[in-house]
Amino acid sequence: MNIKSDLIILNKPVDRVFDFLTDFNNFEKLMPEQVVKWESTKVSGRFTIKDLAEKLTIINRYY
Repeated sequence: MNIKSDLIILNKPVDRVFDFLTDFNNFEKLMPEQVVKWESTKVSGRFTIKDLAEKLTIINRYY
């Protein structure tokens, strides 16, 4: 799978960006419209992409 995105500069403190990206409850806001059936907790997320189920889990959170 290849994922491409534009480079952006975030004018936010690094700790706020880290906290946002290490909480799967925030990921739904970042997903394309092809992502459906989103379910999440702080450390895991489950969703479907074009009839393909996936599950993600954060094993270790480093800062």
